[in-house]
Amino acid sequence: MEYADGLSYHSKQGWYEFRCNCLIQPSNPSTGTSTSSTIARSLPHYLATPPHSRDTQQQTNYYEEVIRSYLLKSDGGDLSHLLLPNDGDGDDSTTTTTLDTLVQSIAKIYVRMITNDDALLPVILQEMADGKGIYHPDGLATDHRVLLA
Repeated sequence: MEYADGLSYHSKQGWYEFRCNCLIQPSNPSTGTSTSSTIARSLPHYLATPPHSRDTQQQTNYYEEVIRSYLLKSDGGDLSHLLLPNDGDGDDSTTTTTLDTLVQSIAKIYVRMITNDDALLPVILQEMADGKGIYHPDGLATDHRVLLA
């Protein structure tokens, strides 16, 4: 199947074509800077190469850095305007940004999808479509921040 923007996928064969020619170099989560041991590679490469740890939280942290790197690249997601403080929580003292919550939400659902068997993806999509579980009552319109609760 091909989307209007040319992105293609084939669910039965299990492949996706990303529109991401940019190279990213994820930051070290503890310092926020790229390390010399981190090689600049494409987003699909990092997404297809899971971290060695089986710990879900460590995997989530790893993917947060990968996703953040892509979303901030001018030739990637180009979402640097989301680095403003998050105004959705009513607390003006927070330094959490909309980008932070978006990245955390994407990483959390991605790890949930890859750490379980292949049958889980249709289940997650059905939960979203039917407005069940954490997607109740808004379904696909559910705010991404519910994934962080």
